[in-house]
Amino acid sequence: MAKKSAMSKGYRKTVKKKPFLTKKEIIELIVIVAVILLGIVLFNIFYDDGFIKENEVQQGDIVAYASTDLRDRYFKVGTIGEMEGYTLDERAEDATPIEAYIFTPEGEADNVTSFSVSGSFVNAEMLAGSTLSYMSGIESDFSEIMPTTIQDHNAYVFSYNYSEYDATYGEAAVEEPAEETEAVEAAEAETEEEPAPNKFSQNLTAYIAVDDSHTLCLHIYRKGGDESFYLADDQIVDYVQQFSSAFTLPVEE
Repeated sequence: MAKKSAMSKGYRKTVKKKPFLTKKEIIELIVIVAVILLGIVLFNIFYDDGFIKENEVQQGDIVAYASTDLRDRYFKVGTIGEMEGYTLDERAEDATPIEAYIFTPEGEADNVTSFSVSGSFVNAEMLAGSTLSYMSGIESDFSEIMPTTIQDHNAYVFSYNYSEYDATYGEAAVEEPAEETEAVEAAEAETEEEPAPNKFSQNLTAYIAVDDSHTLCLHIYRKGGDESFYLADDQIVDYVQQFSSAFTLPVEE
């Protein structure tokens, strides 16, 4: 009697499949993933991109937005200080970190009414060019951009002047009788010619490069009753330099 084969008895030969990864390879993969995750954690802890959060901005920090698209982080462009003969206006409690620091004179200050210090996330040279280009479209009296250095940083200085008529400028407010006021208003309405300017302004600006994309901005505002107080172009850079004592820029490494 012939013996039945294993196949005829219903048995099938099976081949044990090897796992996709061996136990050793799985352990090695776990170790690699752990190292990568640890590297990411350490990178986030120790990497410093120079940007800070709003709650990390300290009193006296001069900051700008980190970038055009990153406006919940800030970049410190300097530290505000003091300026002899000027008072630093107190900031409101709800002031944002990027608002300018304003200094006002304590007495006579060579026609200066105030000056401000702030930060920008725009390149200093580009900012100077675009600002002056804009001003040239609305004002005709402006200087060229004058490159210099302020606290060992590249800076771009310029000025622009303008004049206007202000009925209240340089005069104390006096309450006039209603009839007299009406008569004056009627007379002015009949006069087509505009009064000659009696208030003249000169704005001096310095954009100081902190890095390739962040700038410290200094604006000095001067006013007078005629053009005689205007600074000549060759005086502007030296004049602006004295206001740099109101802030400290980062030391370039």
